[in-house]
Amino acid sequence: MGRNLIRLDSCASTNNFAASLLEQNAPEGTLVVAKEQTGGRGQRGKTWYAEPGKNLTLTYILRPLSLRIADQFLLNKTIAIAVARTVELISPGSFIRIKWPNDIFLENRKLAGILVETAVKGSQIVSCLAGIGINVNQTVFPDDSGNPVSLAMELETQLVLDDVMMLLSKQMEVYYFRFSSSHKALLEEEYDSLLWKRGEVYPFKFNSEDFPAEIVNVDEQGKLVLKTTEGEERRFSHGEIDWF
Repeated sequence: MGRNLIRLDSCASTNNFAASLLEQNAPEGTLVVAKEQTGGRGQRGKTWYAEPGKNLTLTYILRPLSLRIADQFLLNKTIAIAVARTVELISPGSFIRIKWPNDIFLENRKLAGILVETAVKGSQIVSCLAGIGINVNQTVFPDDSGNPVSLAMELETQLVLDDVMMLLSKQMEVYYFRFSSSHKALLEEEYDSLLWKRGEVYPFKFNSEDFPAEIVNVDEQGKLVLKTTEGEERRFSHGEIDWF
């Protein structure tokens, strides 16, 4: 991962740039990293804002073998675990969790986001763009950016971006190998162990219905599994329910 490294001063989106490289048969593990994204994208079309030169905005090109469309969320889980474990190495002892579906939380604040885009042929996924944004050295954020945090804010020191990127590439390689080796059950278990608010009762909103429910896990299709206070199990896709 990252041995074929392409550095950009600026681009609209590293995922978009990486998509153009896919058409040129760029090798698996190719990494596109940009100092600035002018049109960074998050989940469901949201904008990912990152101060130029302060953070990591990058995309890995992956070509998973024999990955069924039905199993594609396991790849999302694998990438999320790799990012979470990278943060643990940099900030040991901090509380790090994966907020469903693909955000990385540090001390209950958003540190990183992941956008996975796949290309399909028949019933198989033939390529994947793993876009990752990590707040590293930025300390001031727009008022409307939610509850962000950076590694520099947590550690009270500036970090070398390339050092963080190298650690991430190593963890991506470790966990992608496990994914490719079909260690499915272990990856599912590890993702669930890192799931933010798992086992807690939390207020949710579905359409006009407000209800409290316990977060159980995330299933193989990427749906959040909840257990209501009445004991009913309910499953929701991303965007179907509202929560913090």
